[in-house]
Amino acid sequence: MSAGPAAAPSECREPAATARGRAAGRLAAAALPVVFVPIWSSGYLAGTLGARSGASLALVAWRFLVASTVLGAVSLATRAPWPRERRTYAHLLVTGVLLQTVQLGGVFFGLAHGVPAGLSSLVLSACPLIVAAVAVPMFSERLTGRQWAGLALGLAGVVVCVSGNLSGGARTAGYAYTGLALAGLAAGTLYQKRFGGSVDLRTGTTVQLLGATLTTLPLAMAHGGLRIPLTGQALGSLAWLASSTRSARSSCCSSCCGAARAARRPACCTWCRR
Repeated sequence: MSAGPAAAPSECREPAATARGRAAGRLAAAALPVVFVPIWSSGYLAGTLGARSGASLALVAWRFLVASTVLGAVSLATRAPWPRERRTYAHLLVTGVLLQTVQLGGVFFGLAHGVPAGLSSLVLSACPLIVAAVAVPMFSERLTGRQWAGLALGLAGVVVCVSGNLSGGARTAGYAYTGLALAGLAAGTLYQKRFGGSVDLRTGTTVQLLGATLTTLPLAMAHGGLRIPLTGQALGSLAWLASSTRSARSSCCSSCCGAARAARRPACCTWCRR
């Protein structure tokens, strides 16, 4: 008497699982810009409101303090693994100072000096162009002629947009701060690429924010203090900046890299390369 058809071996089921993983990866990649870009871009609008309602550095310092406290609590509650080596902490702190203190401090000073939020976002969008160009000699990466042409075209577009809006001493100072923010973002990205290791996203970002907090608090105290106006505009800006944009980065990064692992592709960021 026949026992019926035999169960399909696991080897036969793997292609279906792989196909589902790849489909999930493609879906996550398609949905990522739709979710991430509006939330991330809203930080420039919230930053404009906050910077023009009170002390820019105070707002940045409180943002880092609140975000590091909340994310640190989440890391402890979820038992996220912390780095084991001291040099890893040192690299994370340096990265935090560049990516957080220098970048966001420069952005907020620029916004406070009248740089439009959209133009500030456009200037910082030149970061991939700078990183790609520097990565060629630094990391021996290669770019095709088409990629070089794209970089040149993108950089030319940023220069044209910015040059048409430079006017007056205040605006010039604002764009100088925005340029400093771009330099911090590019340097932090390259530093993280060079020294970033297999660090959990939650704890790694917590240490970065701690470094930003420790460097921003003294600067804020020396330039106007830590007091921010107790208005809905200032407090709402602080709440949005400290929670939504940070959550967007963490959740979108985790989703994207998780889908990449399911599809058996390399992770898309330094944090998730385990």
